Amino acid sequence: TVAAVAVDRQLAAVFGCSDAVKPEAAEVIRRLQSDLGIQVMLVTGDNASSAALIGRELLIPPENILSEVLPQQKADVIAGLKAGPTAAEQRMQRSPISAGVPRASSSSS
Repeated sequence: TVAAVAVDRQLAAVFGCSDAVKPEAAEVIRRLQSDLGIQVMLVTGDNASSAALIGRELLIPPENILSEVLPQQKADVIAGLKAGPTAAEQRMQRSPISAGVPRASSSSS
């Protein structure tokens, strides 16, 4: 996240901040993937570039990263993954890192 501060309409400072990944996280994910054969996914509300950076740091494959997911959509993502490989594969094909999860339509049928 980047924040800028202006004083008298002049840029005075620019700050950048981010959440830190816990030191043990990469090792835990590596073990889940290699030792236990568990497919790890990253589902986040962060933008695509932030999600990709964290995913690389944690050794999560790009195809297992969903970004820009709204809080209410995260439950739908989990439900889709629980529904089985077919539903999960379809969601992943629609929604790799940069695409996020498709937004819900506001029209009713």
